[in-house]
Amino acid sequence: MRVRGGGPVATVTPPQRARKAGWLTKQPLKGHLLSRARRRYVVLTDDAIRWYEDERQLSLKGPLPLVGVRVERDGTQLRVHAGGQWLVLSGDDLDAWEDIIGGGGRGLRTMTWY
Repeated sequence: MRVRGGGPVATVTPPQRARKAGWLTKQPLKGHLLSRARRRYVVLTDDAIRWYEDERQLSLKGPLPLVGVRVERDGTQLRVHAGGQWLVLSGDDLDAWEDIIGGGGRGLRTMTWY
């Protein structure tokens, strides 16, 4: 979609349909003094996992583009590796998250993004 607003023409990318969304706890990757696990509203689309401060999705806290995605389950944690980055999540319904992202022949892992 293109939008005109009196100045230069801007291109707006429509939001992608969420394949799954819900509250999870994002674990810190480093042992930094100020780092701690934080509850985030996580949205999974075909191209990325994005986490927000709340379900209104106004404050994007971070994205993980799903490039060459790999999923590992470690007890109560789901580790998602994509594009050289790790995202470690915990919370309810991890089986469903794991299935959609990378399992059962139906997940995102069956698609290849490079």
